[in-house]
Amino acid sequence: MKKVSIVLLTAIVIISGLIPSRVYGENNYDKKLEEAILKCKKLFNISDKYDKFTSDVNSYDGVTNFYLNWVDSGEKLNTISVNIDSDGNIVFYDSYSPAYEEPSSKLPNYTKDEAQKFAMEFIAKVDPVIAKEIKLIPENYPTSSMDTQYYFNYRRYINDIPFPENSVTVNVNKYTGEIRHYYVSWDRKAVFPSLEKVITLDKGKEAYRREIGIKPIYKTNNYYYRSMPRNGEEKDYYLAYSIFGSSKGIDALTGKKINLSYYGPYYGAEENAKAMDSGTGLTPEEQSSVDKLSGLLDEKSAEKKSEGNIKYRF
Repeated sequence: MKKVSIVLLTAIVIISGLIPSRVYGENNYDKKLEEAILKCKKLFNISDKYDKFTSDVNSYDGVTNFYLNWVDSGEKLNTISVNIDSDGNIVFYDSYSPAYEEPSSKLPNYTKDEAQKFAMEFIAKVDPVIAKEIKLIPENYPTSSMDTQYYFNYRRYINDIPFPENSVTVNVNKYTGEIRHYYVSWDRKAVFPSLEKVITLDKGKEAYRREIGIKPIYKTNNYYYRSMPRNGEEKDYYLAYSIFGSSKGIDALTGKKINLSYYGPYYGAEENAKAMDSGTGLTPEEQSSVDKLSGLLDEKSAEKKSEGNIKYRF
């Protein structure tokens, strides 16, 4: 798999190989970046008061992502970071205050239920499709009164069946109700099998007993101290019935034994009037980033023209 990584740092381009200038602009990176900036500004209500803007572009395995950052040097506005792909899907959003302010009270202004409502409203605004396919994962850990945020984790469900590999996380400020963090791990091209020919749960249980079964195995409580006794005492061993070896399951269509594999989540002002007069909706900082990408080749065109020997550096 080829990888093209473009970092917008300076306006220097190094191209290895002779590539005719007429092929520049075939990928429309500049147009895609402009669209990404405008969408994020509208979606997250990002004003033109930010005087610093940077962007990185990364293309890997046919997927292009734009990493956008808005910073207010006066530290009056939250710093905002967004990862958005070339199809307009938001992968990551983060908003934080550069100047931390201690809450005036330990009691939050919003309850957890209210914050969860804010989280779901945000998800529905960012991606309505995802919002319809997730369920909240119940928490199993204690919360701290010192924490200024609520944390919500969601899992993808298809036909009321969980798909743990796809998930969404959202953090909500307890005192302002603002969304401080959003991250989604989602396979948008996934095609899930139909439920029409699946075996019943009872047949699945019987197949599990027949095909896999459970066996007695010895275990120890001292997981981190297997080579020596802890506190001078003998290690605690116990006997349990369990599956031996790697995780196994039953294919819901065939009833046969299969190995279960898990792949984790892909586990981010002064010239405002002039910008508005230009009609693009971009500030000078944002327009500069777009201009630097104008004319760059897409990955396939670059490989074709230079036989794979091309690099871009900004």
